[in-house]
Amino acid sequence: MWHLILIPLFLSIYSDRPKTLEDFRWENRLLIVFDQPDSLKNLFEKQKEALEERRLLVFHFKNRKLAESNFPGEVQAESFLKLGSNEKKGWFLIGLDGGVKRKEEILPPLESIFATIDAMPMRQSEIRKKRGSG
Repeated sequence: MWHLILIPLFLSIYSDRPKTLEDFRWENRLLIVFDQPDSLKNLFEKQKEALEERRLLVFHFKNRKLAESNFPGEVQAESFLKLGSNEKKGWFLIGLDGGVKRKEEILPPLESIFATIDAMPMRQSEIRKKRGSG
């Protein structure tokens, strides 16, 4: 009987912990940005619908600390920082499968990143499903 109490307690503790990079696999695409001079806050507001449609979360780290994100929860910064440990600045696009899909030093216009995402096979499947139901 005690296990019926402990299992929900364990699940609530587990779900409240800060998310690691791995926790987003198969849930979201990630744009991880390191030490870019400009704020990305404006991007989150202007492109909210496009980001949501592509299941794209953006994480901007400055000086090895999370400066801003469109993800409302907490993250374990170290798991993200390992990705860019050899980079002074730059960005990574991570696909749903957790693989690096694109990596560059200078952040291009968001439309370029959207085009990369929209060309991915899983995204093409999402677009087809949306057309079929819409």
